[in-house]
Order: sequence, then C-alpha cells, then structure tokens
Amino acid sequence: MRETSTPGAGDDRFLIREDEAARLTGVCGRPLKRAAERGEAVGRRKLGRATVYHKPTLEAWAAALGSPAPTTA
Repeated sequence: MRETSTPGAGDDRFLIREDEAARLTGVCGRPLKRAAERGEAVGRRKLGRATVYHKPTLEAWAAALGSPAPTTA
C-alpha cells in the first residue's frame, strides 16, 4: 500500500457508497450529496461515475453535527 498523509485515506476498505453514507449519518442521499457539493459534508470522493465517502471522516462529521448513531440489526 502507498504512503498517505491521512491514516486510512488510501485504504478502500473505508470507502462506502452514498446509500450507506446516508444510513450512517441519518441524512437522506440527495441532501447529503448537496451538502457535500456545498462543502458542508466531508469525505466525499468521485471514482469515475460513482460517489463514495471516506467512512471514518464521515462518522466524525456526523458526530460533530449530533446525528444519531446508526443501529445495527
């Protein structure tokens, strides 16, 4: 694996799709996308046509906003 300045930034295991990011943050997909486009949501990356989010960064952002923690079934 290549060296990066951000821990885990080059590790694809931490990339999640928009639908999972929406569940994680408690914000619907479209508003989450708009927030990322405005620079309000962090961790968004484009991989070709797909949009993915860096999970640890998104979790920290959601915690800072006070979003409810996701429940696991």
